[in-house]
Amino acid sequence: MKWLFLPIRRTWSIARKEFVHVLMDPGALFLTIFAPAVVLTLLAYIFTFDIDESNIAVVDMDQTPTSAEYIRTLTSDGYLHIVGYPRNYDEAVALLDSDRADAALIIPPGFGETLSAGGYAPVHNVVDGIDAPAARQVMNAVQQRTQIFAARMGLAAPPPIEVRTRVWFNENMTSQHSMVPGLMALVLILPAMAVALGITREKESGTLETLVTTPVLSSDVLVGKVAVYLTLGLVSALISLAVAIFWFGVPFRGSLLAWIVATAAYLMACMAFSLVVASFARSQQTAMVIILLVLFMPGFLMSGLSDPVSRDAAASWIFSNLLPTTHYITLSRGIALKGLSLLALWRDSAALAIMGLLGLVLAIMMFRKKIA
Repeated sequence: MKWLFLPIRRTWSIARKEFVHVLMDPGALFLTIFAPAVVLTLLAYIFTFDIDESNIAVVDMDQTPTSAEYIRTLTSDGYLHIVGYPRNYDEAVALLDSDRADAALIIPPGFGETLSAGGYAPVHNVVDGIDAPAARQVMNAVQQRTQIFAARMGLAAPPPIEVRTRVWFNENMTSQHSMVPGLMALVLILPAMAVALGITREKESGTLETLVTTPVLSSDVLVGKVAVYLTLGLVSALISLAVAIFWFGVPFRGSLLAWIVATAAYLMACMAFSLVVASFARSQQTAMVIILLVLFMPGFLMSGLSDPVSRDAAASWIFSNLLPTTHYITLSRGIALKGLSLLALWRDSAALAIMGLLGLVLAIMMFRKKIA
């Protein structure tokens, strides 16, 4: 039975050595455990699309109780904040140019009289379009509050069909609640990158070649290293999840165990790719650049993080589904926000499992060939 436990002992020996090395190396320890939570926090604030208020300037050329009531309706809930009452169009544009106002609302003379007579009273909304998302939000806000004012004044007939909207899973439509679970797919690439950096560092120093002269097999080396970084990566993932829940208030409705299993599969898929890169990369810089270009950047742009994966271009859709980030974003959001099980998300779960298994086998084969 000794032959059965011998590979386990060799793998355990490699894992113990690698674990001690990571603990003794502040850079590797930070990259593996703490960097994902730090980067997640930074990215979550950078990619927040929620706007709490918009600043507007109001040019009231009518100066009637009707125009005053219209202005009160616009600002009743506090979202639209008036930063000034310029006297004319040029002064309003000056506020836009100085970035003090996001939009300038111009109420024409005769506004109240025209409405009282049942006529059409145009209001001009001049919007700063430099920040497109903010511009769309202030345009929608003015439009919605204008409709409310018209309804109060009895100027708008009720529509024959009433649409009652109910938002599920992200009731307040908070962008951070959607973005943070997706951003975790990007930040968890860092522990996977640490695997490649560790192996290429040993190649640079020559310790990997020394290890080859021992009875340890290439599979023992790779499995031992992956076991350490996978464990530390899960610790890092749990820290990042705590930041998401307790700092950003992201709801977690699913099973923690299911999320851990999905995260382990994702880390395994990314680490398998890192092992493949480490098998031919000659330096840490080369390995890091390849991982950033092949995993991080496409994962940011083509994984459905901010926009759904397009099915219009077949090549783009196929490439997106070859990225582990695409599947993990679906799993992370589905488990955390929707409370779905791994069975309900079996396609993405199976994709990550297959990527991890095939990647590990390929890496072992490439290392054996390299050693030979």
